[in-house]
Amino acid sequence: MAKIDKLIQDIKDRDLAAFPDKRVLVVEGVDDIAAFRQLLTKHNPSWEQQWVLVKANKKQNVLDILALENTWYGLIDRDEWSEDKIMQLEQEHPRLMFLPRFCIESYLVNPSEIWQALQPKHQARIEGGEPAFTSLFVQEAQRWLNHSAIWYVVNPLWERLRTAGFNSVLLDVDTVQQDEEVERILRSWGALINPENLAQEIQRRKAQVESLSLSEQLTICIHGKLFFEKFVDPLLTSFLGQRGREQRQKDLFKTLPVPNDLSPIWVRMGL
Repeated sequence: MAKIDKLIQDIKDRDLAAFPDKRVLVVEGVDDIAAFRQLLTKHNPSWEQQWVLVKANKKQNVLDILALENTWYGLIDRDEWSEDKIMQLEQEHPRLMFLPRFCIESYLVNPSEIWQALQPKHQARIEGGEPAFTSLFVQEAQRWLNHSAIWYVVNPLWERLRTAGFNSVLLDVDTVQQDEEVERILRSWGALINPENLAQEIQRRKAQVESLSLSEQLTICIHGKLFFEKFVDPLLTSFLGQRGREQRQKDLFKTLPVPNDLSPIWVRMGL
């Protein structure tokens, strides 16, 4: 934990030295800092009188920091984690909060919200207006349903395999003396990556996603960061001209109306 100890000390030295009584909200990375700072300022311009916003560089670091600093708060992406996993982590870390969407970029993938964030002069450049703009997202979302379902099923496999001892348990000289035990372990790993079971699970997840509204598909199920990079940003470039991706994100968050689904986070923060 030496790395986490140093990260915590750096935060205290950099962000709390002059204001030791401020409350701390730890987020994952620089994109989260930039976006959430914009959203906080629009919701409550005086939030910095009470809070400091700091980055941990990755999700696991947020969890590790909260385990050591039990008065600090954390905010992390929901990603593909199941409700059971989220509930487990909330029990382990009472001050941990989850974004209500897949990730922070998922606030820049809903066509109706993006439309509200565009300036009128930019809206005027899009032939057919908001209905035509929305139809492009409807078409594109269909291309992402398989990816969404596969990501939900396949991405957690590594953690499950590690929990089942992959691969360290078979690198132990004592364990591998027992052929029956070796076979049992191998079978347990095989059950986790059984292709037929995984294919069925993917199809079940795809059916669930297909039953949702476009807004839910885009904001909760589809990987928001990838969707923004591969579709939203190029689409806006085609209408509005070239803009660096990071700058475009900042521009959109600056004008984006504060989404209602962030209200529980404001309540937890006392804002």
